[in-house]
Amino acid sequence: MNMRSLTGSRVRERRMSLGLRQGDLAKSIGISASYLNLIEHNRRRIAGKLLTELARALSVEVTALTDGAEASKVAALQGAAASAEAAQLGVSLDTEQLEEIAGRFPTWADLIAQQHQKIRSLNHIVDTLSDRLAHDPFLSTSLHDVITTVTSIRSSSSILSKEDELDPEWRKRFERNIFNDSRRLAESAQSLANYLDGAADASATLGSPQEEVDRVLEDRGFSFEALEALEGAAAPQGVVTSLIDEANLRSPQAAGLLRVVLQRYQQDAGLLPMSTLLKALDADIAGEAGQTQLNPVRLAARLQMSVEVVLRRLAHIPEDKAPFPMGLVICDASGTLIYRKPVAGFDVPRVGAPCALWPMFRALNQPMQPLRAVVQQVGASRPAMRAFAVSTPVVMGDFDRPAIYEATMLIAADTTAPPSEAEKVGPSCRICSVSECAVRREPSVLADTISAF
Repeated sequence: MNMRSLTGSRVRERRMSLGLRQGDLAKSIGISASYLNLIEHNRRRIAGKLLTELARALSVEVTALTDGAEASKVAALQGAAASAEAAQLGVSLDTEQLEEIAGRFPTWADLIAQQHQKIRSLNHIVDTLSDRLAHDPFLSTSLHDVITTVTSIRSSSSILSKEDELDPEWRKRFERNIFNDSRRLAESAQSLANYLDGAADASATLGSPQEEVDRVLEDRGFSFEALEALEGAAAPQGVVTSLIDEANLRSPQAAGLLRVVLQRYQQDAGLLPMSTLLKALDADIAGEAGQTQLNPVRLAARLQMSVEVVLRRLAHIPEDKAPFPMGLVICDASGTLIYRKPVAGFDVPRVGAPCALWPMFRALNQPMQPLRAVVQQVGASRPAMRAFAVSTPVVMGDFDRPAIYEATMLIAADTTAPPSEAEKVGPSCRICSVSECAVRREPSVLADTISAF
């Protein structure tokens, strides 16, 4: 059943929302109540003058009856129908059935879509908090301090309770140790409690200089207008320092990391102005020789620019000008993430090591060779995405010094990416639901797991 065949359902919904009786509406447009009943149950198609009269009587535009607002509802329902929850219940609905639900039961369709979105949001929060609990250095250190202090108090009190004839000087020493340890335990416990209270907003808890930098980038939408190139010229000197001052960072280490990020951003903007990139991107995706997919290598050749610069600049296109959402991940030669710009549907861990199956790690083993793949993270309703990766030297080698490489990976939420061709990857081992994996480094905190890739 297509959208237009649900015109009658929309007529009925509008009539009931206005509190009109079927007979009164039928009389006002000059037809019988029985005929209107057939129309409202989608057993008679309407068009032309009758459709116009119905729209006038119901005080709506004709398009509101013929097209409705179901398109977005159907898209949302398709996501819910493809979710892991639907699969567990054995729910399988085709597009025609979803269109009928959206047309005949719009309120229920909205409820299903909202609940599906809420489930996705909660899953993301659980993943983020699980990742933090598993890897957060502050949390680990605090818990270790609490356990050590408790053990010390227990040991001292045990000696005092068992030794009746303990020398007074030693007794005072043990009592002083218990007092000092108790005070330290209270302070550690209070600090840990305050930390956990503030962890309700996982993104607001800053446990390291790198997380401080990540938060600044997220707040600015990963875009810095002041650093964008002007007619190919570099941004004025001192802008980077001003942006760092505005960030109001808590540590000098975070300021140093942010300076490195902003200086690279400024350099990339000078090499490849955003206006130049957008013009070339429009021409490239428009389709030369039938090409319609994003191809950063082809784009780099068109712009006479290195692939890694193009990947970085693509990821920083403003949201309102990008053809689809794009994220960026950069790692050094050890595999440690040094830059992360997430994209919805592909989780990038804040702390800890990411999944070793990401294409960027293959790129480290094939320096200067661009790689691309369709990837899909395990989990509920994760879309397939296109990933482009390349490994390039940041320190050139010579006879006495090896080259130092870093890998750059662009993650494009391109709706044309075929799920059937997707490589299944995880976010990180600690929160990956795959029970058996050849590259797993540590057990998952998730109780329920799925079969191997």
